[in-house]
Amino acid sequence: MKLFNSAVIIACSLAVMASSASSTPNCGTDGKTLIVGTQFGIPPYDTLSSAKVPSGFDVDIACQLRKYIGFDDVKFTAVVPNNDAAIASNAVTMVISPLTELNTNTTSLTTEAFIKYADFSFGLLFNGSVPAGYDATNALANLAAATDVVGYIVNSNEGQIYTDVGGPVVAYPDLATAITALKGGFIAAIFSSSAIVNNASTNDSALASLEDVVLPSGTLFDQFRATGIGIAVNPACCQLYVDIKQALADMLADGTYAAIAKKNDVPTTFTPEDFTPASCANTQPNLPQRNAISSFIFDKYCPCDPTVISVSIPIAPVVRAAARS
Repeated sequence: MKLFNSAVIIACSLAVMASSASSTPNCGTDGKTLIVGTQFGIPPYDTLSSAKVPSGFDVDIACQLRKYIGFDDVKFTAVVPNNDAAIASNAVTMVISPLTELNTNTTSLTTEAFIKYADFSFGLLFNGSVPAGYDATNALANLAAATDVVGYIVNSNEGQIYTDVGGPVVAYPDLATAITALKGGFIAAIFSSSAIVNNASTNDSALASLEDVVLPSGTLFDQFRATGIGIAVNPACCQLYVDIKQALADMLADGTYAAIAKKNDVPTTFTPEDFTPASCANTQPNLPQRNAISSFIFDKYCPCDPTVISVSIPIAPVVRAAARS
């Protein structure tokens, strides 16, 4: 039994020894705790139970990164995903959220480095059914023309997009609150991502989703034409960056990504894109090597049990301007 326990300890800590060579500060180089920033209340990506137990696709991805890269445990904390404050202050090792939309605003930042981990498209959620005559190409314009109020999840880009289209918006702290407002007739639709609205309509027959919504033409909207959603890390953390990128590639190759995506009702694959900072171009991945036996032992005796440090994030004003003149 003593030998067996020693084998378990070695299997759980193998990655720590393999990934601790880098001296870059605040990049998770000690292999102890992967501190993940996210915004809760956005199923199927990030959900928090009444007992403060996190779950969802992002949580499962973080748990797999913990295994593939090599961390003792995972802790989650609430952050504003599209703000680099948590990364800049070294409060977190990485940020993962469906609100980290990879567009021209994000990919041009020098304060964060991004690794794409999922595809993205816009979607609308309606109560009952999609209005007659509405489709993916005209829904936003039709809603705005009718001056219909649209809800969005706070800190996402969708509020600004619909404002620029010409319609009034209301921000909600999470999807559940927005759905309550939708069913109550306070808003005409919820503007979010296709995966989010599809998951909502799949789990509630009273709702209808319209996926792959097209943004209006024009340079005003070019900055929001997303290519995907990303994991953000400090650009100085080259080893962490390339290790996350390699781990995601390995998850795609070995079927892990597809399995957890299917479990969480999100697309089971994505098209990788390279946003590697020039300063990290020559850094090579340094992932621990496990055979089938050590992987089995790790999965069985080193389960991922993420805890939550904080659940509160700054909330933007609830009502924004109806239109931009």
